[in-house]
Amino acid sequence: MNIILNPKYILKPDEGRVLLLAKDTLRFDDDIDNSLSYIVHPIHAIILSFFTGEEYFDSVKKAADFLKIRSSLIEKFTTKLINNETQVGVEFNGLILTFPENTLIESTLKRSDSYDPNIFAYETLDLRNKRHKTPTHITLMVNNKCRTNCIYCYADRRNKIDCQIDFMRIKEIIYEAKTINVSSISVIGGEFFLYSNWKNLLLELKKYGYSPYLSTKIPLKESDIKFLAEIEVSDIQISLDTLIPEHLQSILRVNSSYVTDITNSIYLLEKYNIKTNIHTVLTNVNDSIADMNSIFNFIVNLKNINYWKPDLVGPSLYISESSFEQIKPKKPDITILVEYFKQMQNISAFPIKYQGIVRKNLDNIDLLEKHNQFHQRGACTGNYSHLFILPDGQVTICEELYWHPQFILGNINKQSLLQIWNSDTAKNKYAFPQELISKESACALCSEYQKCRSVKQVCWRDIIKAYGQDKWFYPDVNCSRAPKATYNIDI
Repeated sequence: MNIILNPKYILKPDEGRVLLLAKDTLRFDDDIDNSLSYIVHPIHAIILSFFTGEEYFDSVKKAADFLKIRSSLIEKFTTKLINNETQVGVEFNGLILTFPENTLIESTLKRSDSYDPNIFAYETLDLRNKRHKTPTHITLMVNNKCRTNCIYCYADRRNKIDCQIDFMRIKEIIYEAKTINVSSISVIGGEFFLYSNWKNLLLELKKYGYSPYLSTKIPLKESDIKFLAEIEVSDIQISLDTLIPEHLQSILRVNSSYVTDITNSIYLLEKYNIKTNIHTVLTNVNDSIADMNSIFNFIVNLKNINYWKPDLVGPSLYISESSFEQIKPKKPDITILVEYFKQMQNISAFPIKYQGIVRKNLDNIDLLEKHNQFHQRGACTGNYSHLFILPDGQVTICEELYWHPQFILGNINKQSLLQIWNSDTAKNKYAFPQELISKESACALCSEYQKCRSVKQVCWRDIIKAYGQDKWFYPDVNCSRAPKATYNIDI
């Protein structure tokens, strides 16, 4: 049988260890946890790198010859990873190293990428959880301009900025990213398709093996969709909140032709066989079965729909609390919609990812339970594995923090990616000293500060959303010591 390292996974050398990561961090996948990050021994990575789609025992022999060990040792390690339905633990010096589901799979295809096993060589072994040696994910924001004017917009659009990074510099950034093992580059706006050089940018990314996830609210022309098909863009997200014209006009503040134009674009995406993901934001304008039916009845028979994902509107750093209160849906309406989505899933060929629209009210749970839930949270990737490049070239840790001065790490027009990542500024903002936390915050005297901040970090975005721009040093909103949020985000 021919065996391949699952193409949905990549390997990244990272100073004494190797990271096994999901290839596409922004795509929703029923089979792969897109946020996964596994620490593996460099020798295990060397072995996995030989499984490129050849016959199993040929790959085993090549790995054994390279490592100068018996083939039986390679087989003992790899057989348990072939089509494994659950995670597999491998013991090493008292540590259990975990490998994800379907690490190796049977396939008649070859991997589109290959690894030189020498890149996983190491002088000193270091299998700790720690900040990545080089950035793993980069997001490039090409503008903060849109064609729509959504009532729920979370973006900082106080100053409309076109891309101020010269395209030759962008090409240098992409090349550097490849040389330092950046695994994914995302491109966003504002509106990505309003960037004048978007086609050349996609071609440059494709040249180095990057396949960014594209999302838009713009009705695309057939020539643009044909171009996307020709460069083999695998999928695209279309934001579609309702197809009741007066409701969509109210939500997006668009003209009367928008509904026709956006539905024509979705038909063209089907024509050119580009997989399409539908994203819906629920407000009190479109929180009805009639609105959701308008979408479902349109997409249910399309053959290119990957999934439909309804989301609740969330509070923004850039709209007032009163404005948010005016647009958020009511709990009874969401409860009705949850039942509706369950029923539609029974007759839909594509997944309806509605599970996230009911938020837990953490104010009503036991403090010990809240404490435990907080320490079981996912890790924040900002300045841990991820950099965010703003359209003027400044670099921050998170797309929703934008130009907040506390989180600016450098400027890509003046510095390289590595210079920014390894700067004292970036390192100090990652390992923020407790003694510099304002005494106004419960974090200032918390005995669990180091444990809390060592790897997982806190969600700076949610803290600022809840307490204000000048209260970034407050506890994470889900911490048991956090004060009640200014925004009432629960419904």
